[in-house]
Amino acid sequence: MISIARDWIEGLSGGERLLITAAAALAVILAATVFALAPLREARSDARLAYEDSASLLSEVRAGVAQAASQRGRNAPADAAGGARAAATSTAIARGLSIARVSPVDRGGLSMRLEAADPEALYAWLAELDARYGIEVRRASIRRNAAAERVEADLVLSGGGGS
Repeated sequence: MISIARDWIEGLSGGERLLITAAAALAVILAATVFALAPLREARSDARLAYEDSASLLSEVRAGVAQAASQRGRNAPADAAGGARAAATSTAIARGLSIARVSPVDRGGLSMRLEAADPEALYAWLAELDARYGIEVRRASIRRNAAAERVEADLVLSGGGGS
């Protein structure tokens, strides 16, 4: 097979060989564009959309933080770490939040994981904890889950008279 192609190329004139070489170069450039550059452009576009989604979520988080800060009041602090746990879990359940894990952490804090939470309900719950019980967010990691309208939250809470 290779010898047939070699014999054919050797039978061509210099101009024909140049034309075949130029066509092969164009075919390589076209293949590189289709198989390498197009997927890279698509990946860049996907990354841009993910960035825009993250920026949107960040603005929602900032709005929730601002709302929580405006509602700060501390008129009924929880009495201890156990009271903080009870207050956090009962108010979360009352707001329809799904608690996946609750565990105590150092200095009287409370670690919680919430799954498939409505962002508005989550921020309202955090504002209620701060305003009614004096329980504040020490650390938070909030991510959109696969359903995109819901979030998953890993929180470390403190306060409420127990920290």
